[in-house]
Amino acid sequence: MKNKFVSIAGFTIRLVLHDTEYEQAKKLFLLQLLKVYKGFIVVLEKEKKIDFTIHIIQNNQTEVLKYKESNYIEYYKVGKDKNSISTFYSVSIEQFAQLLRYILFHLIQKSGFFMHGAVGIQNNRALLFIGPSGVGKSTIIRMTKKTILPFADDSFIIRQVGDKYLCFQTPFLDKQTWIKKKSEGYPITKVYLLEQSKDTSIEKTNSREAKDTIFVELISNNAMIKQNSQLLLRFLDQFNEIYKFQFSLNSREVSKALSFATREFMTATVL
Repeated sequence: MKNKFVSIAGFTIRLVLHDTEYEQAKKLFLLQLLKVYKGFIVVLEKEKKIDFTIHIIQNNQTEVLKYKESNYIEYYKVGKDKNSISTFYSVSIEQFAQLLRYILFHLIQKSGFFMHGAVGIQNNRALLFIGPSGVGKSTIIRMTKKTILPFADDSFIIRQVGDKYLCFQTPFLDKQTWIKKKSEGYPITKVYLLEQSKDTSIEKTNSREAKDTIFVELISNNAMIKQNSQLLLRFLDQFNEIYKFQFSLNSREVSKALSFATREFMTATVL
């Protein structure tokens, strides 16, 4: 038996790799895990709290579940304590991603939520870019990658840790596959509501005006939509660095505007 530890959004997930007579299946599972989730695999610190456990076991018998006149092959079982799951070495990497999504929704339900959007890191702080599909979130990340570290261009996690709101990457694929995945979280410095334009301008707005735009990009499910919405409302009530960002396709102009806005914020913070 061997353990691996994955850190996502500040949570530690233990993977218990149980013994199996099919060693090749175990090796293939590990290869996929290391390839896709390399940036989230960590060495466990002493006395570090385990937030969730995934048991990877041998599957000797296929269970078929019936739901609404359709048949489904069972590929996981939730533990009685609700903080563990058993799955199989034979699961695909897509099925494992769905398991992680289920687990993360369970773990962050009291402190955070998922959002659609893009994120860049500047001066070790997160800049969030939010807007409807097609507005240019991926474009912003590509245009500014020389001055702002690309962090996400499809989805991210906002989580309150102590008195700070941190931004974390999700373990899921971004549109730009070259974005490096990591387990660290970054303090959120600004939220930009995107709109393409002939000219580039940044104008401060307030959370009340921003709610409609931001709420549309909340990622949730029917069971958690009320709780996630309340957490997002709390974030908007406590965070006031929200801006309307009209941007052109001039990379130099956009990078200059963002750098200037960040310098203003850092100066005000120091003062």
